[in-house]
Amino acid sequence: MIQKILKLKDRLINNPKHVFVGMIALIILSLANFVIRAAKPKNKTRESISQKIDMGNSFDMGFSSVIDETMMLKETYRMKKSIDSLLAKEELTDKDSLLLMQKIQELQSITQTKFK
Repeated sequence: MIQKILKLKDRLINNPKHVFVGMIALIILSLANFVIRAAKPKNKTRESISQKIDMGNSFDMGFSSVIDETMMLKETYRMKKSIDSLLAKEELTDKDSLLLMQKIQELQSITQTKFK
């Protein structure tokens, strides 16, 4: 066994071109393997693609509902400020009364649609 290893060592030392050519061949083969695997389309099933689409849609719907809730909250706060300013007056004109009734009705419609 030791003699075989010594012969192999002598061959490698005496023929470095063969070793170099072998290393280059292995490098080329590994690069070719990498390129072929990278160029090959991955097998994606329709189910996995549809699951990704559904997950993206649910994220979009969730995010848009957060935006809708924020806008509704801002509108509610704006109406509350308007109602509070009207109620702070000592006397209401006819126009103020109608505006107050309108704001209260709008506030009721928002809370009814929210809690249905």
